[in-house]
Amino acid sequence: RYDYKVYIGNLPEDIRDDDIEKLLKGYGRVDNIIMKGNYCFVEFEDGRDAEDAVKDLDGVREWGNRIRLEHAKDSKLSSRRRSPPRRRGNPPGRKTGYRVIVENLSTKTSWQDLKDFFRQCGEITYTNAHNQRPGEGIVEFGCRDDMDYALDKLDGEDVDGRRIKLTEEKRARSRDRSRSRSRSRRRKSRSRSRSRSPRKSRSKSRSRSRS
Repeated sequence: RYDYKVYIGNLPEDIRDDDIEKLLKGYGRVDNIIMKGNYCFVEFEDGRDAEDAVKDLDGVREWGNRIRLEHAKDSKLSSRRRSPPRRRGNPPGRKTGYRVIVENLSTKTSWQDLKDFFRQCGEITYTNAHNQRPGEGIVEFGCRDDMDYALDKLDGEDVDGRRIKLTEEKRARSRDRSRSRSRSRRRKSRSRSRSRSPRKSRSKSRSRSRS
Protein backbone atom coordinates (compact mmCIF):
# COMPACT_ATOMS: atom_id res chain seq x y z
CA ARG A 1 0.00 0.00 0.00
CA TYR A 2 1.40 3.36 -1.02
CA ASP A 3 1.07 6.44 1.20
CA TYR A 4 0.41 8.96 -1.56
CA LYS A 5 -3.21 8.60 -2.56
CA VAL A 6 -5.05 11.21 -4.64
CA TYR A 7 -8.80 11.67 -4.99
CA ILE A 8 -10.09 12.56 -8.50
CA GLY A 9 -13.71 13.69 -8.63
CA ASN A 10 -16.40 15.00 -10.97
CA LEU A 11 -15.67 12.32 -13.54
CA PRO A 12 -18.14 11.04 -16.15
CA GLU A 13 -19.89 7.81 -15.22
CA ASP A 14 -18.36 5.84 -18.12
CA ILE A 15 -14.74 6.70 -17.24
CA ARG A 16 -12.23 3.83 -17.35
CA ASP A 17 -8.84 3.03 -15.85
CA ASP A 18 -7.17 3.64 -19.22
CA ASP A 19 -8.54 7.21 -19.31
CA ILE A 20 -7.10 7.95 -15.86
CA GLU A 21 -3.75 6.50 -16.88
CA LYS A 22 -3.64 8.79 -19.93
CA LEU A 23 -4.56 11.78 -17.78
CA LEU A 24 -1.70 11.06 -15.38
CA LYS A 25 0.88 10.21 -18.02
CA GLY A 26 4.08 12.06 -17.14
CA TYR A 27 3.34 12.16 -13.41
CA GLY A 28 5.49 9.20 -12.38
CA ARG A 29 4.50 5.67 -11.54
CA VAL A 30 0.88 4.99 -10.64
CA ASP A 31 0.54 1.73 -8.73
CA ASN A 32 -3.20 1.42 -8.32
CA ILE A 33 -6.42 3.04 -9.63
CA ILE A 34 -9.61 2.42 -7.65
CA MET A 35 -12.70 3.39 -9.65
CA LYS A 36 -15.84 4.49 -7.73
CA GLY A 37 -18.27 5.58 -10.44
CA ASN A 38 -17.88 9.32 -11.00
CA TYR A 39 -14.74 9.51 -8.84
CA CYS A 40 -11.68 7.42 -8.16
CA PHE A 41 -8.55 7.10 -6.01
CA VAL A 42 -5.06 6.87 -7.46
CA GLU A 43 -2.03 5.64 -5.53
CA PHE A 44 1.34 7.14 -6.48
CA GLU A 45 4.71 5.66 -5.67
CA ASP A 46 6.33 9.09 -5.19
CA GLY A 47 4.78 11.90 -3.13
CA ARG A 48 6.27 14.56 -5.42
CA ASP A 49 4.40 13.12 -8.38
CA ALA A 50 1.15 13.16 -6.38
CA GLU A 51 1.74 16.81 -5.42
CA ASP A 52 2.48 17.81 -9.03
CA ALA A 53 -0.66 16.08 -10.31
CA VAL A 54 -2.88 17.85 -7.76
CA LYS A 55 -1.24 21.20 -8.41
CA ASP A 56 -1.45 20.98 -12.22
CA LEU A 57 -4.71 19.14 -12.83
CA ASP A 58 -7.11 20.31 -10.13
CA GLY A 59 -9.85 22.34 -11.84
CA VAL A 60 -8.92 21.55 -15.44
CA ARG A 61 -11.53 20.52 -18.00
CA GLU A 62 -11.45 16.88 -19.06
CA TRP A 63 -14.17 14.77 -20.70
CA GLY A 64 -16.51 17.75 -20.63
CA ASN A 65 -16.22 18.21 -16.85
CA ARG A 66 -14.10 20.34 -14.54
CA ILE A 67 -12.34 17.62 -12.56
CA ARG A 68 -11.26 17.89 -8.93
CA LEU A 69 -7.99 16.56 -7.55
CA GLU A 70 -6.95 16.57 -3.90
CA HIS A 71 -4.92 14.44 -1.56
CA ALA A 72 -7.03 11.68 -0.01
CA LYS A 73 -7.71 11.77 3.74
CA ASP A 74 -5.55 8.69 4.35
CA SER A 75 -2.64 10.11 2.34
CA LYS A 76 0.51 11.37 4.04
CA LEU A 77 0.02 14.65 2.18
CA SER A 78 -3.55 15.24 3.34
CA SER A 79 -2.48 17.52 6.22
CA ARG A 80 -1.18 20.00 3.67
CA ARG A 81 -4.66 20.30 2.22
CA ARG A 82 -6.34 21.15 5.53
CA SER A 83 -5.18 24.75 5.62
CA PRO A 84 -7.95 27.32 4.94
CA PRO A 85 -8.62 27.35 1.18
CA ARG A 86 -7.97 30.46 -0.89
CA ARG A 87 -11.38 30.61 -2.53
CA ARG A 88 -10.98 33.82 -4.46
CA GLY A 89 -7.42 33.52 -5.72
CA ASN A 90 -4.74 30.92 -6.29
CA PRO A 91 -1.43 31.11 -4.40
CA PRO A 92 0.72 33.64 -6.28
CA GLY A 93 3.73 32.43 -8.21
CA ARG A 94 6.62 34.67 -9.24
CA LYS A 95 5.61 38.31 -9.54
CA THR A 96 6.04 39.78 -13.01
CA GLY A 97 3.84 42.89 -12.89
CA TYR A 98 2.19 42.00 -16.21
CA ARG A 99 -1.37 42.13 -14.90
CA VAL A 100 -4.72 42.51 -16.62
CA ILE A 101 -7.98 43.54 -14.97
CA VAL A 102 -10.90 41.40 -16.16
CA GLU A 103 -14.29 43.11 -15.86
CA ASN A 104 -17.89 41.93 -16.33
CA LEU A 105 -17.26 38.46 -14.88
CA SER A 106 -20.11 36.10 -14.18
CA THR A 107 -20.61 35.11 -10.54
CA LYS A 108 -20.04 31.52 -11.72
CA THR A 109 -16.50 32.31 -12.92
CA SER A 110 -13.78 31.33 -10.44
CA TRP A 111 -10.06 32.05 -10.38
CA GLN A 112 -9.54 28.53 -11.73
CA ASP A 113 -11.82 29.29 -14.69
CA LEU A 114 -9.79 32.43 -15.44
CA LYS A 115 -6.54 30.51 -15.25
CA ASP A 116 -7.82 27.82 -17.61
CA PHE A 117 -9.22 30.38 -20.06
CA PHE A 118 -6.08 32.52 -20.25
CA ARG A 119 -3.64 29.60 -20.50
CA GLN A 120 -4.07 29.81 -24.26
CA CYS A 121 -2.01 33.01 -24.11
CA GLY A 122 0.96 31.51 -22.28
CA GLU A 123 2.18 31.20 -18.69
CA ILE A 124 -0.22 32.39 -15.96
CA THR A 125 1.43 33.13 -12.61
CA TYR A 126 -1.60 34.35 -10.65
CA THR A 127 -5.37 34.84 -10.94
CA ASN A 128 -8.17 35.98 -8.67
CA ALA A 129 -11.89 36.53 -9.14
CA HIS A 130 -14.36 38.74 -7.23
CA ASN A 131 -11.59 39.60 -4.76
CA GLN A 132 -11.38 43.40 -5.03
CA ARG A 133 -15.01 43.79 -6.11
CA PRO A 134 -17.77 41.51 -7.50
CA GLY A 135 -17.58 40.90 -11.25
CA GLU A 136 -13.88 41.75 -11.47
CA GLY A 137 -10.74 39.63 -11.58
CA ILE A 138 -6.97 39.83 -12.05
CA VAL A 139 -4.75 37.75 -14.32
CA GLU A 140 -0.95 37.97 -14.09
CA PHE A 141 1.13 36.71 -17.03
CA GLY A 142 4.65 35.33 -17.22
CA CYS A 143 5.80 37.93 -19.75
CA ARG A 144 4.64 41.08 -21.54
CA ASP A 145 4.12 39.29 -24.88
CA ASP A 146 1.59 36.92 -23.28
CA MET A 147 -0.25 39.84 -21.67
CA ASP A 148 -0.32 41.83 -24.93
CA TYR A 149 -1.63 38.78 -26.79
CA ALA A 150 -4.49 38.43 -24.28
CA LEU A 151 -5.37 42.12 -24.53
CA ASP A 152 -5.41 41.90 -28.32
CA LYS A 153 -7.17 38.56 -28.82
CA LEU A 154 -9.40 37.95 -25.80
CA ASP A 155 -10.89 41.36 -25.03
CA GLY A 156 -14.65 41.01 -25.59
CA GLU A 157 -14.61 37.20 -25.60
CA ASP A 158 -17.37 35.19 -23.93
CA VAL A 159 -16.67 33.59 -20.53
CA ASP A 160 -19.59 31.85 -18.82
CA GLY A 161 -22.09 33.85 -20.87
CA ARG A 162 -20.48 37.25 -20.25
CA ARG A 163 -18.40 39.37 -22.65
CA ILE A 164 -15.31 40.25 -20.64
CA LYS A 165 -13.47 43.56 -20.78
CA LEU A 166 -9.68 43.56 -20.39
CA THR A 167 -7.51 46.47 -19.24
CA GLU A 168 -3.84 46.52 -18.35
CA GLU A 169 -3.71 47.11 -14.59
CA LYS A 170 -0.97 49.79 -14.71
CA ARG A 171 -2.90 51.89 -17.23
CA ALA A 172 -6.13 51.54 -15.23
CA ARG A 173 -4.36 52.69 -12.07
CA SER A 174 -2.76 55.69 -13.77
CA ARG A 175 -6.21 56.63 -15.15
CA ASP A 176 -7.73 56.42 -11.69
CA ARG A 177 -4.96 58.59 -10.27
CA SER A 178 -5.43 61.27 -12.93
CA ARG A 179 -9.17 61.24 -12.29
CA SER A 180 -8.69 61.66 -8.55
CA ARG A 181 -6.23 64.51 -9.16
CA SER A 182 -8.64 66.30 -11.50
CA ARG A 183 -11.43 65.88 -8.94
CA SER A 184 -9.28 67.33 -6.15
CA ARG A 185 -8.33 70.26 -8.39
CA ARG A 186 -11.98 70.94 -9.14
CA ARG A 187 -12.82 70.86 -5.44
CA LYS A 188 -10.00 73.30 -4.67
CA SER A 189 -11.07 75.68 -7.44
CA ARG A 190 -14.66 75.55 -6.22
CA SER A 191 -13.65 76.27 -2.65
CA ARG A 192 -11.51 79.19 -3.80
CA SER A 193 -14.32 80.69 -5.89
CA ARG A 194 -16.72 80.35 -2.97
CA SER A 195 -14.32 82.05 -0.59
CA ARG A 196 -13.72 84.91 -3.03
CA SER A 197 -17.39 85.66 -3.71
CA PRO A 198 -18.19 87.19 -0.27
CA ARG A 199 -15.30 89.62 -0.65
CA LYS A 200 -16.80 91.00 -3.88
CA SER A 201 -20.20 91.52 -2.26
CA ARG A 202 -18.56 93.30 0.68
CA SER A 203 -16.66 95.70 -1.59
CA LYS A 204 -19.87 96.52 -3.44
CA SER A 205 -21.76 97.25 -0.22
CA ARG A 206 -18.96 99.50 0.97
CA SER A 207 -18.99 101.55 -2.28
CA ARG A 208 -22.73 102.01 -1.98
CA SER A 209 -22.50 103.23 1.61
CA ARG A 210 -19.82 105.80 0.64
CA SER A 211 -22.01 107.17 -2.17
